[in-house]
Amino acid sequence: MSTIEVFKEPLQRRYVAPLCSLTALFCGGTVCLLLLTPFFMAYSATDSFWIKENTYREQPAVAYKYQLLATASGVDSATNEEVRILHSTSNRVASLFPDTARMGLAQSREVDSNYDGLVDSIELNLQLPVQRTEQIREFSMLALFETTLSNRVRMVFEAAAFVQSSGGVPGAGVTVDGDLELRQTYPLYARGGYSTPYADDPLLDEQNIVDAVEASIPRILEAYAARNVTQVFRPSYLVWHPTTEAQPANAGPGGAGARVFNVTATVRVPIERVSYTPQISEVLLDGWVKYFAMLVVVGYVLNKLLSFIYFNQLMETRVFVDNPSGVALKKLHGM
Repeated sequence: MSTIEVFKEPLQRRYVAPLCSLTALFCGGTVCLLLLTPFFMAYSATDSFWIKENTYREQPAVAYKYQLLATASGVDSATNEEVRILHSTSNRVASLFPDTARMGLAQSREVDSNYDGLVDSIELNLQLPVQRTEQIREFSMLALFETTLSNRVRMVFEAAAFVQSSGGVPGAGVTVDGDLELRQTYPLYARGGYSTPYADDPLLDEQNIVDAVEASIPRILEAYAARNVTQVFRPSYLVWHPTTEAQPANAGPGGAGARVFNVTATVRVPIERVSYTPQISEVLLDGWVKYFAMLVVVGYVLNKLLSFIYFNQLMETRVFVDNPSGVALKKLHGM
């Protein structure tokens, strides 16, 4: 006669032993083995069980500070004398260079291409007036920004984008496009509240500058390189535009017969990998995940091994089989 399974329920086999017995001692050893083995396995499987440094990805919030310093050098074809030109958005800085400072037209535009509220690129344009006889052979520009990290690390710091270009022929302008990349010397601290580590030491302190050396680009770059967290402008391409005879003259800031040295810079803000020192809660959570992953494997193997040992009475025990309600049905073995 054919049959079908209509219902099933598990039965539990319990193994008991006196407290002062070799079996009880063996049981204590297996518990210690279960707790300690996963720790040593996880510790040996990684470089460091307790995480000391971690990373995450974030696009910094970058804003242009409207502080720009530019220098150009070359030669005057009419007199064969050296030409040096300086432009600064700060009148205080420009006053320190009375012989070389010139007023130019500086413009900027912030672009949020994906409409997520973060600036994806900043376009800078500088039109520097030069005389038609002045041949520009080298150009340098430094633009300052304010960068904010607001995810796990909360920090506000100053960033600088430096552009330098030169050509074998007199130039009419420069076009550059690149990324403002994060650079760290040490991991940052992930703590509550925003930190401003360089608030008391700005790169270009317009109010307290006393001489031209402090406002020079080399001095600013030297101080900038010594900081722990900075951003470095890495050009994707840089083009030096040579001067052409057909370039029209204008009567702009340089006066009649002057022309413009035109600089166009696109500063892009990519998503960065930020390195930081995790808080104690994150350290404990990461350690527990590593430990628990090994605990599952060790527990499974140890459970199969103990089942074999006790079922075959390799360690002497009493065995009871319980129904689902916990009532013992029958004693199978005795001591």
